Amino acid sequence: LAPLLAGLVVVWGVFALQAEAWRRMVAGWGFRVAWVEGSSIWLLSSMAKYVPGKVWALAGMAMMSERRGVPAWAATASAILLLRDDWILRDVSTVGPQLVEMPFGGHSPPW
Repeated sequence: LAPLLAGLVVVWGVFALQAEAWRRMVAGWGFRVAWVEGSSIWLLSSMAKYVPGKVWALAGMAMMSERRGVPAWAATASAILLLRDDWILRDVSTVGPQLVEMPFGGHSPPW
């Protein structure tokens, strides 16, 4: 029983770190999301990756984020940067200039 509980703690810890990283990246775009809302967006959209087709997780995240006042471009761009296999929780400060040049639509970042 102890290994199972330890595994659950690790899985939920990783989930909490990923959700917080996404929430902070969205905040970097200038859109505030409460921790509970950000965690629910991250959890529910992460579950969608088990549905066939790779777009459902991002589409769900975009839809749920827009309902909470975060534009789809900010939600999905943040998720893509965090979920990229070789970029997980990596410093993406050098990517900023290229992202600013991309035509996302929606509100401009605050900088």
